[in-house]
Amino acid sequence: MQTLTDRMGDNMRLRGFAPKTQQAHHGAVIRLARHCARWPDTLDTLTEDERRAFFLALVTTRKVSRSTRIMYRSGIRFLTEVT
Repeated sequence: MQTLTDRMGDNMRLRGFAPKTQQAHHGAVIRLARHCARWPDTLDTLTEDERRAFFLALVTTRKVSRSTRIMYRSGIRFLTEVT
């Protein structure tokens, strides 16, 4: 049985994502998992509030740029909506 992150990698390869895009999306998922203190393969049960808290922490604590937040959002959206 494949893990959630393995399936995500397969889906990105099937759609022809560039290797750096795949790395960025995978990194976003890993950072979200760390923030929520969960295994990456259990992120399919995340609530909207948990995702919101993650992005709020990116803005207030880590002070990441808007483009970085958009990249994180794209990776997490791909995981939740496609995979």
